Amino acid sequence: MGVDTVFLNLLNRSIAACWLILAVVVLRFFLQKAPKWIRYILWTLVALRLICPFTPESIFSLIPSAEPLPESLITGNHFRLGTGMAVADSPADAALADRYYEEVTAADSGSRIFTILGWIWFAGVLVLCLQSVVSYIQLKRRVRAAVPFGENIWIGDSVDTPFVMGLFRPRIYLPSDMVVNGDMEQIGYVLAHEKTHVKHLDHWWKPLGFIVLMIYWFHPLVWLSYVLFCRDMELACDERVIREYDMARKKAYSSALLACSIRQKRVAACPVAFGEVGVKTRIKAVLQYKKPGFWILFAALLVCLAAAVCFLTNPRQELSLPENPIVYQTDLSSGEYLALVDGDRYYVPYAAIGLTAAGECIGYYEITGEQENSREYICTFAGYDAREWIVSIPGLKNCNEAMLFREIHVMEQPEGMASEYSWNIMEVSESDAGAVDLQDPSEAVALVTQMPGEFVIGSRNMTLEDVILLSAKGWELTWADFDGFSYYDTGSGLIIHIYLIDQDFSLWAGGDGSQLMYIYLQENATEERIDIREENVEAFIAVHAGTERGDVAVRLPLADAVQDVSGIWLGKADAAVISGLVNAADWQDGTTDCIGSHVFMIEGENLQYHAECGTFNDPGNNRHFTLAEEQRGSVNVLLIKYIQLPVQVSVTEF
Repeated sequence: MGVDTVFLNLLNRSIAACWLILAVVVLRFFLQKAPKWIRYILWTLVALRLICPFTPESIFSLIPSAEPLPESLITGNHFRLGTGMAVADSPADAALADRYYEEVTAADSGSRIFTILGWIWFAGVLVLCLQSVVSYIQLKRRVRAAVPFGENIWIGDSVDTPFVMGLFRPRIYLPSDMVVNGDMEQIGYVLAHEKTHVKHLDHWWKPLGFIVLMIYWFHPLVWLSYVLFCRDMELACDERVIREYDMARKKAYSSALLACSIRQKRVAACPVAFGEVGVKTRIKAVLQYKKPGFWILFAALLVCLAAAVCFLTNPRQELSLPENPIVYQTDLSSGEYLALVDGDRYYVPYAAIGLTAAGECIGYYEITGEQENSREYICTFAGYDAREWIVSIPGLKNCNEAMLFREIHVMEQPEGMASEYSWNIMEVSESDAGAVDLQDPSEAVALVTQMPGEFVIGSRNMTLEDVILLSAKGWELTWADFDGFSYYDTGSGLIIHIYLIDQDFSLWAGGDGSQLMYIYLQENATEERIDIREENVEAFIAVHAGTERGDVAVRLPLADAVQDVSGIWLGKADAAVISGLVNAADWQDGTTDCIGSHVFMIEGENLQYHAECGTFNDPGNNRHFTLAEEQRGSVNVLLIKYIQLPVQVSVTEF
């Protein structure tokens, strides 16, 4: 996970936590008569909202959006806010949609911007961390000369106000002049306060709160939360100390507070000081304190529970339907897999996704016939153009999965997202009826709607190794040899079975019920094919399975080969050999009678090659040349990697 993704996640959490922080600020005002330790619970909820990586969903959540800034800002190709508030999202989307990624790719622009912001954030964390360490070291030096006064109590001339310092062995430090010149009653109040801090682990909670502040230093409401948390910590400690005091002792305690009050210049992680914050407010709270009744305490706890349910949970993924949705046509007429039709656009299933990737709901489609009354909703794919990618959701209630559909003319897939199904990695093709030919539908049979009986599930899918074994039988192959393999039946009249192998190859077998008319191994991207009964299967696979192609093709024998511009493309190295021989040749005028039926296509020229004579004829330019015997043998050895030759070839080294 890069610094850009880390910062985006923190930014989303901080935005979602805003609502809880504002709620706590308001609730503090209405919980004035409740015990002050109730505020500890509220600030704990804020900390959990900020640091917990996983948040449950709830229908009672008041958080507008769990992901106001979608990940597509980094990996997508469009700017689209997701705060859940149209008043904020719409103007921002309209203003920035066309400029955010202007003239640069989505990954380049979004990732670069958030990477810069992420490193700025990280630098801020380091600065605050360094400042805290330096402050702690300076304070340790100041109290180095302190001397013991009692159990875990130390006094020193450099101590300005009473405080607690230390995590595992906390010590209470007192100013030496307080001990020398003060009265023991005042010291007793101070020690009671500091010991209460230690008893309730406040010397731990304050540094932990500061760590959260360091992480979210860029967020002003988190700074406000930390200041109010420290103030509420002191109020709660005061309340625990004086809850059994009478008014006279409350006044004496208030006098001790006033005597020890200091002006804090900056926010600090430590120490926990007696007169550190809000002395005026604390004195007022001490003098007005009354022990809360049962119902006040009960109501305060209910408020905390309600705050947790409403603000510690994310909204459940439920999409609202438009008033007049578009009704998408469903194309099942051709007997193939479901295609959504929107005017002249056809969408096909691409990958299963979660509802978090679904954007605005724009319509629905209904399936009739055997699946009558089945309705699926159509939404945008959050962060992407709705004209290119849409989401199909089988209803909105109690649903957490959807299917991403791609428009068949789209060449690029979403950044950082690969298809879960090999049958959708290839570019799909559109038939006259608008149906779509897909690869290996067996992998998605549970996810994609299909016509019954069209896909036949066998014991396993066919592999290239199976094709090689089948080709060894040649013309003896029968329908029985294909039993047990999964296939896709597209026949109309004749039997046509398509055995979908992988993203590069498929096997097509056709014929009537008793006889096979053809068995083609097809390379899907170019639709080049060979009959496995009579041609070199291994050579065909070697050439087309990801091999870098050169600029030379060789055509199998055809009745009119010279006019046919298609062919089997040679690998780059083999193409260079043929091109080199042709370019270095000593061409002779006229053509010869030794004209072969194999045609090399080089730079727009069709050169007929005779494997037995070793002669290249160029009818278009009325010229020819003949290879030396060693060269002829080398070229023929090269060609048998791609095609079958009508002559015996002796293997020689190039």
